[in-house]
Amino acid sequence: MQHLAPIQLDKEVWKSADPCFDIHGNALVTDRSFFNSDAFISNQILHMSAVRNVHMVKFRDTANPDSDFVFLNTHLHHPVDEIDNYVRALQVEHILFWISRQTKEEDKVFLMGDFNAQPNSVAYNHCIAAGFKSAFKDANGQEPEITFPTGL
Repeated sequence: MQHLAPIQLDKEVWKSADPCFDIHGNALVTDRSFFNSDAFISNQILHMSAVRNVHMVKFRDTANPDSDFVFLNTHLHHPVDEIDNYVRALQVEHILFWISRQTKEEDKVFLMGDFNAQPNSVAYNHCIAAGFKSAFKDANGQEPEITFPTGL
């Protein structure tokens, strides 16, 4: 039997510091049989706006003590006007800066979430320029035709 443990800060902790802040559904879930409790390093949230954030969880790589596993989950701004592309690009720049300050070059960093961005967008290209790869593209040879907006 696998035991899943959500790793998410209590919203009330943040509301006391900033009444406008809301975690807004971001969470990372880990399987404790894969990462034992001794491997856990930290759980952090970067507050980007009243309803946008990035959740980062770090675990020690027990096979390689010089590096860590770092998982990030985000949900970027979603409207579709041209100014909104600019907002997403700034959000990604903020995220990449935070990652650069919180990780080492040897770390294995996984950035995921709802980017609300097309593969030709500035936000997407910032991630690629920073060394991230698209798991979808690696698995399928190309990006999907439509990721956003889907009309759902």
